[in-house]
Amino acid sequence: MNPSSRLKQQASITDLPSELLLIIFKIVHSFVPSAERSRHYYGWRSKRRFITLDFPYNLSSVSRTWQEVMSLEPEFWTRLIVYVDVQWQPASLQEQLEWSKNLPFELILTKKNPDDHLEHPLEQRHTYSSVATLMPHMHRCTSFSILSVQSSSTLPSIATDFTHPANNLRMLRLECQTDDSKKSFANSITDAPDLLSCSQLTQLFIDGENLLSLCLHTPKWLYGVTHLSVAHYNKASRGTEFSMTEFLSTISEMVELTHLAIEDVDFGYFGRAVKTRLPDLQVLELVSQSNIDMLFDRIDTYDILNHSTLEELNIRNCHLKCPSNSSPLHTAQVLRLENVDCLGASKREIAKYMGLWGGSVVQIDRCPIVNDIVWMIGQRGLGNFNWYNLFDFNILNCPGLSISTLRQTITKRNKEYVRSGSRYDAITQLRLSGDVPALSPEDVEFFAKHVECFEWADSKRN
Repeated sequence: MNPSSRLKQQASITDLPSELLLIIFKIVHSFVPSAERSRHYYGWRSKRRFITLDFPYNLSSVSRTWQEVMSLEPEFWTRLIVYVDVQWQPASLQEQLEWSKNLPFELILTKKNPDDHLEHPLEQRHTYSSVATLMPHMHRCTSFSILSVQSSSTLPSIATDFTHPANNLRMLRLECQTDDSKKSFANSITDAPDLLSCSQLTQLFIDGENLLSLCLHTPKWLYGVTHLSVAHYNKASRGTEFSMTEFLSTISEMVELTHLAIEDVDFGYFGRAVKTRLPDLQVLELVSQSNIDMLFDRIDTYDILNHSTLEELNIRNCHLKCPSNSSPLHTAQVLRLENVDCLGASKREIAKYMGLWGGSVVQIDRCPIVNDIVWMIGQRGLGNFNWYNLFDFNILNCPGLSISTLRQTITKRNKEYVRSGSRYDAITQLRLSGDVPALSPEDVEFFAKHVECFEWADSKRN
């Protein structure tokens, strides 16, 4: 053969036989975390970017030939993705379900552009058609997630739309950004003994309307849920009167519950002023609750004070009412406050309200009351410093932080620690990050000397 003619021929991967292509695709797949291991959640609630959702869609969309080859391997199709805000899909959901054969799978319906807070005209149509297509295969589904859709009316109803048993389902996630009050199905179910059969379900993330249906019908599997997050319920245009007290009463019966999050839930009224004991929670998160103080007034905080199971208390986007007879702070080891304020309260009222906390790690993020808190933890009460067990102190994105107040507090708390090494009352870890005031060389030297582990990551530097 003439060498010059050989050089004119250009090899292409599209010329490879299907058997060899499949071997290559399997090698690529071996580097991709499995659907079960590549959790697209950080922590138990927060979503992060889908960093592992490219495969198999990036390869199957190259050409029809590649898609046909990839359809031969069921294991490639154990994590199925549907984008509800775009017309074009790499493959239809029906095709993906057929390619997965009889293998267990997880399903994610989400937006291609999750930061788009406008309701897309395709959202509801794609969501409803996808749920209907999925139902005959629900016995294989281990994880079902609808994420980032705009309105609650786009979400399916646990009571009426899940028509097939899902006894391999371990996580159900139905999340929206707002409650548009356009659908109210809680009262429409008069008798629902088989309300979504899912005996293995442990993680449940739902909107308020679906939660209300569960509270009204309380299927047996609800008492086996360990992680519950309920978000967005507006009392407007609802035909059901349901109080926060009744909601908490249902929660109290979920004896396996360890993680509870309540976000932007308004049942309109709180019902009888009775104290409800919550299960032995490990994590409690409250977000955007307009009546957070009334909520805590209904929770038996005395009981929580006498149980040491709570590990984290997270409060975000809330206004705390000071002074108040009900304090949200108790013995959680980790306290996170994000965008929390106490409007019109003095620093002494804030100290009285918050001073009961006895944990060891605190994170303050975007809180206007940061200086009141820093002042508080440098004050002695009953012979001890407030937050006397605190040793790990983290401040993020608080541009109004007073460095001088922080220095005074560290001096008071760590005086004995610097002199003798005694850790009693000492703050040994201090981290400042994000949008915080610049530190002078003298400040850096001071904190490095007085705190065992000091970190400063100013977003404005470099």
